[in-house]
Amino acid sequence: NGKKIPANEVAFSENGLDELNKNITALNNGKKHQPIKKVRVFEESGRFSLGDTGNKKDKFVETASGTNLFFAIYKDNNGKRNYKTIPLNEIIESQKLGAFEKLKPNECSVPKN
Repeated sequence: NGKKIPANEVAFSENGLDELNKNITALNNGKKHQPIKKVRVFEESGRFSLGDTGNKKDKFVETASGTNLFFAIYKDNNGKRNYKTIPLNEIIESQKLGAFEKLKPNECSVPKN
């Protein structure tokens, strides 16, 4: 389908393990090795902190893998609609910056529209 698949997904897929086991001696510098039947897969955590100060710096939020909880529809000047899914951490960061702008408007880097 033309979509590039990351190397780790190819290597540790069912077909990737079969290919690895076929060529395991060559890949192991000529040394014999037992066939590999299963591997541990690591997934990057989607955790992020709620704040920077007080007890909120120690509180973390985590969403389910691959979820985008917010969906936005933008309309440009020509009336064309643009669609975007926004991850939870970006929404929270935006909310934090907006709250900071209200508390200390001179110190905020959020551009005014």
